This record gives sequence, C-alpha cells and structure tokens, in this order.
Amino acid sequence: MGSINGGGGSPLILIDGIASQIDDMLRLNPTDIESITTLRDGGTAAIYGARAAFGVLMIETKKGKLGGRQTISYNNYFALSKRTVMPDPITDPYIYKKLRRVALENSPWNDNSYGTFFPGSRNGQSSAPRIHR
Repeated sequence: MGSINGGGGSPLILIDGIASQIDDMLRLNPTDIESITTLRDGGTAAIYGARAAFGVLMIETKKGKLGGRQTISYNNYFALSKRTVMPDPITDPYIYKKLRRVALENSPWNDNSYGTFFPGSRNGQSSAPRIHR
C-alpha cells in the first residue's frame, strides 16, 4: 500500500485507537465502519511519533447503543454444482483390467514403486496390499 502523501512508506493505521496492520484493515466488514479520517499534518507526527511520518488513517467502527435493539445480519453464498457429462460405468471386466493396466503403466505409482508412497513403508517394502494383475 502506498503512502498518503506520496512517499515510500505506509501510513499508521488506527482501528478504534489501536495501531493495526494493513491485514487487520482488510478483515473489517465495510458495513461495520462508522468513519474514516486521514491526518497528514505535522501535528500528527508530534502526537503519534515517527510511526506517523507518512500520515495516520483513523478508522472508527460502529458501537452499540444503550437501550437499543440488537440486530444480527448474516450473509453467505452456497453453490451446488452438477456434472454435465457423466462417464458410463465400465461393466466388462476385460476392458476394466486393460484400462487399469494402461493407467498403472502411465503413472509413477506402478506395481514396483507403489509401496514407497505409503506412510510406514521401509526400504521400498510396503504394508499396503499389493495390486495383482
């Protein structure tokens, strides 16, 4: 994030009077912000010190009111997807065996090295079951 006054640094960010990072500002819900104030004068540096050399960004969030009514808002997004093309199941054992052999030959997990990828395998010996052709 660039500076308020064009320098190479970033402004001091205060959220409800607490010094914060840019990540904290990005986590704020925009509807919870009551006001944003920028301070860029010399008096600001006198108040906040060297950290405010590139300005101060003051963010005030909304606060609850005594005797007011509490409201809770909830926003979410759910998606449901469905495959557009479903492959036909292979019911012929000969074709299944042939496709499985081709898949094993074209992958790094063939019969000889299949066991080395399992946790707990020692010296190439696996506790996983072997695949028989």
